[in-house]
Amino acid sequence: MAIGEGTVGGFKVYIGDGLSPEGFDAWCEVFNIPEFGQTNDLVEITSFCNEGSRRYAPGLADGLEVEFQGNHIPNGAVQESLRDHVIAKTSSINLRIDDENISPAEQYVLNVVPLSWRIGPVVDDRNTFLFGVKINSITVP
Repeated sequence: MAIGEGTVGGFKVYIGDGLSPEGFDAWCEVFNIPEFGQTNDLVEITSFCNEGSRRYAPGLADGLEVEFQGNHIPNGAVQESLRDHVIAKTSSINLRIDDENISPAEQYVLNVVPLSWRIGPVVDDRNTFLFGVKINSITVP
């Protein structure tokens, strides 16, 4: 598959519509996709039977708090939808990030809490739209 328009380093972002089955709309004006992934807490499980050594186990997963950045499109449907989720304090939405560097594209579905939106007006460059989220979970369907 050729890397298409609206990709950043071969990755493309889609916004879930919340329906069942869920459809995804491309967010083509994105020019900065943040790092995404998962970190598991470290839980100490040492007991007196461990012969003087501490023992650990993976704990609950904790996603990152990240921010996507794109060109601001006045009255852009995708950006208005993202803004409205923050204003309404929507509990979670799904984002999909496709890695188009491989064929078939690998998909990552991020369940996120919409936290913030900002518009960055600039005199001598493009205006920006920023969308901040907390990642709840990531699945690779």
